[in-house]
Amino acid sequence: DGGATKTSFVLADKEGNVINAIKLPSSNPFDIGFEKSVEILQQGINEVTKGISKRKISLYAGLSGGVFGNMQDRFKEFFSNLGFFKAENGCDAHNIVKAGLGSKDGAVIIMGTGSSTLVQKDGELTRIGGYGYLFDGLGSGYDIGRDGIRYSLADENGIGEKTLITELIRQKTNQDTVLGNLPYFYSIGKSGIASFCPLVFEAYDRGDKAARQILYDNMKHIAFMIDRAHKMLAKDFDVVLVGGLTKRFDVLSPIISEHLNKM
Repeated sequence: DGGATKTSFVLADKEGNVINAIKLPSSNPFDIGFEKSVEILQQGINEVTKGISKRKISLYAGLSGGVFGNMQDRFKEFFSNLGFFKAENGCDAHNIVKAGLGSKDGAVIIMGTGSSTLVQKDGELTRIGGYGYLFDGLGSGYDIGRDGIRYSLADENGIGEKTLITELIRQKTNQDTVLGNLPYFYSIGKSGIASFCPLVFEAYDRGDKAARQILYDNMKHIAFMIDRAHKMLAKDFDVVLVGGLTKRFDVLSPIISEHLNKM
């Protein structure tokens, strides 16, 4: 399972008992390049299958960025040359749909470093969003981290409301100002920006008004995606929420519900 932040490798027997499992960095080819991506995949496969003939193993690789452009064919060629009994590949969202919905109609909302929605109806999948962090909008760890930095810059510049996030960012970066970190923010990429997301939750837990607004705005987008899925399915359905943000579902669930009630 190759996500935007990490790649998970799991080897299991036919009963589903896990034999071996490891995690390595992201293998998204659009972030790190195809050659680096296959290096990470090769390393993980070698470690997780060590001591067992690949001819006894069937592989499925669901990879972030794994189906856009010609990537699915390039990865297919790579996996087919490794000697597995059977090897197939697609995108990471397929893993989530199978794990969360199986063959049932419903929606999967990805709330990780990035965000996207998949609606399954009569066995057919429709993706909503998932265009990448530059174009998706809201609802991801990147978006919340970016908004935290943005609110802090406005606070420090005197054009926005005071927020505890400003001091938390100064502490995390060991700098006297948030503005002084601007070159750093531009250098760390989407995962780096997403690493500031927990500071927004910390500020929220301490009653910060700006943090509340950031989470409120981002979860409005998630509720909107659920509403789109409802219009497509036109019936009661299961919604599966996955990704790092769901670790704070205690905070996000009532905000999403508030938006859905208004819709």
